[in-house]
Amino acid sequence: MTYMNGAFWDPFWSSYLTYNIFVGHRGVVAMIAKLRRVVVCSVVCLLVYFAASGGAGAQQQGNSQTAVSPLVRVLQAKGVLSAEDVAQLNQASSPSDAEQRLAKLLLTKGVISQADYNQMSGGAAVVNASSTTPNNVNMIPAVYRVPSGVPPTAAASPAVNFGSTYRDPRSPGIFGTKKMSDLLPGGTEATTDIAFGTIAPEPPAGGGDPGTGPTIVPAFAPVRVLPVGLMGRESVNPIINAGPVHIQPYGFFKTNLIWDSSNPFSLDAPLSGMLGENPTPPNSAATNLGPDANPQFHLNARASRFGANFEWLDANEKLVITGKVEGDFEGNFTTVSNRGISSIRSSMFGLRIVYGRLDYHATDKAGFFTEFGQNWTIFCSSTLPSSNETTLLGVEFGTCYERLMQARFGGNFKFGRGVQLQPEFALAYPAIGNGTGPYATVNAAGTVTGVSSGSQLTIGERSGADSNRPEYESRIALQFPLDKADGVAPAQLIVSGMYGKARELVASTTVPGPFKSAFPGGASTEYTTWGFSGEAQLPTRWFTLQGKWWTGGAMRFYFVDNLLTSFNPTSSFLAGNPGGVVATTPSISNEGTAVAFGCTVALVADVCPGGNALVLPQLPVRGVGGFADLGIPLSRLFHADPKGRNAGWTLDLGYNIDQSKARDLRQFLGASGSRYKNDWARATLNYKLNNWVQFGFEESYYRTRAIPGPTGGLPMIIDGRGQRVWKDLHEQISTIFYF
Repeated sequence: MTYMNGAFWDPFWSSYLTYNIFVGHRGVVAMIAKLRRVVVCSVVCLLVYFAASGGAGAQQQGNSQTAVSPLVRVLQAKGVLSAEDVAQLNQASSPSDAEQRLAKLLLTKGVISQADYNQMSGGAAVVNASSTTPNNVNMIPAVYRVPSGVPPTAAASPAVNFGSTYRDPRSPGIFGTKKMSDLLPGGTEATTDIAFGTIAPEPPAGGGDPGTGPTIVPAFAPVRVLPVGLMGRESVNPIINAGPVHIQPYGFFKTNLIWDSSNPFSLDAPLSGMLGENPTPPNSAATNLGPDANPQFHLNARASRFGANFEWLDANEKLVITGKVEGDFEGNFTTVSNRGISSIRSSMFGLRIVYGRLDYHATDKAGFFTEFGQNWTIFCSSTLPSSNETTLLGVEFGTCYERLMQARFGGNFKFGRGVQLQPEFALAYPAIGNGTGPYATVNAAGTVTGVSSGSQLTIGERSGADSNRPEYESRIALQFPLDKADGVAPAQLIVSGMYGKARELVASTTVPGPFKSAFPGGASTEYTTWGFSGEAQLPTRWFTLQGKWWTGGAMRFYFVDNLLTSFNPTSSFLAGNPGGVVATTPSISNEGTAVAFGCTVALVADVCPGGNALVLPQLPVRGVGGFADLGIPLSRLFHADPKGRNAGWTLDLGYNIDQSKARDLRQFLGASGSRYKNDWARATLNYKLNNWVQFGFEESYYRTRAIPGPTGGLPMIIDGRGQRVWKDLHEQISTIFYF
């Protein structure tokens, strides 16, 4: 483009003609002259372009020994190959060169595997998929390659899809499909974090045609969110390819119809009706439910989930790089003005899992892995109940689980005959779970202070972070074949532990008056959070028995121990120091238990004499609990046709218990007493219409028992009468549609 006669002139930009102001016939002549120049220049440029193209085409035809195959044209029409890819194939010097280039392109795009490429190229050479140059992101159909003659393995992969499937087009059976998780290391042992009974079995160990469909109904699959085993190369079957990055979306749509005989908190998931503050304020009133137990009906769809698995193909086949991101809509309800009236159906999307992982296969018997991000904790999350109620999944009723930010390290060792040992260690965020709460505390001056939601909205919590150290977690998992029948997952025995600390700080301005002279700069106290668990998953062809036992202190963050954390040993202190005085004040974080200051002698002029003041050490509330599950594959026991509609019936019976130490609770009992034991019994019947549609019915009984206060007070009042036991009959119908 050039500037000429007061205008920008470009033969391919016709709008320049309007830039000059023409007057009379001279303007018309000038415009015609310029139009002629435009036409002439355009014709010259086109002739030069076609001449160059013709020469290049003739040269290419002279050098090439083969034309582009119809297959390449079909792949281009389907969107698998781009125009640049076809141009690259056109430059092949021979048919074999064209085949080689096409194979490399298909490998890079994830259409074929490394093994497929080796077979096509007639060798075992490894091609670095990241070394090729296509930049386009193509949406391609996922291809399921059916393994033949491969027996069920004993490993399992954490990159698990929640029920999505790939269909083998040759399979006529209702369950003739493969979950995404079945394509990962572990085969039939790969399960999701929601147990829905049966999954598609691998082909028979002796071979056989997978296109004939399943020959057996698999056994009841245990819930394994942290499977044993290393990730394998190309373990993520891509639906989306971005060069060397494979992306596998997954998820499900879930709807629940819920009836509760008692639901004081109006939640769409069961929570103890006696749930008070942490700890119960000394002078708090009991929960008064009014004339009845508050029966309620709920219907929700916010338990639906969306996620994706990722894999980056590295040049080193021993190194596997994977990742995962997942979320659901079980977050807060919005308060924005345009959703104010309809906030009940506008719950927010929240992050569940996100991490990146490196697996290194040192030998065929040993390997190591590291993982960075947010995932299920290796402490006490390995085994979960097979319940359809997944919003809380037994919060305060003994399940013990959590997802947390962590740096995780481990190794996997195989000893033959399907036996594997996997030790792990993690540095985790020192979460305590003491967010905000409406409870009130009273300091020495008689001022009532409470907790607002501001700090939680901005920082979440800080008591654990104030300890200035991570939480330490460890796990050892032993996996072995208990029942070698087809379609039965291997057994697992697991032990895990956790240790962390929390610190509460008091500013100098909030130290109670009688203790200001002893603590002019403020004060602090800390307590430990710890836990141990033993878990077992024992699948057989007839039933699957799984369970967990845990014990620990200040385990509120793991949804157990009555959701309590710490307490001040006020009763013990005053019993050992007759005439002593105790005063409390909130910490800087405004979280958890207020900090207690003690004077071993009576106050003198409202001041604690020198040398007699101290900060009472906070102690963790100790608890114990666990659960047991019995899963029964009804269709397998009654010899249902694996290809028929009755192949998807399962039944699960379970019982949970959660109990805090009564001796700890009595240290801070208020006038209305406190809850101390919760249990949960359930029966879950599931039916799989196929691998995409699931129906379930669950009947549950939730119960909480209380310790009366010093004068016999109870923490709950219904119809004007104190209640020592709260109970809820919970019924839930669930529908799940996988993708």
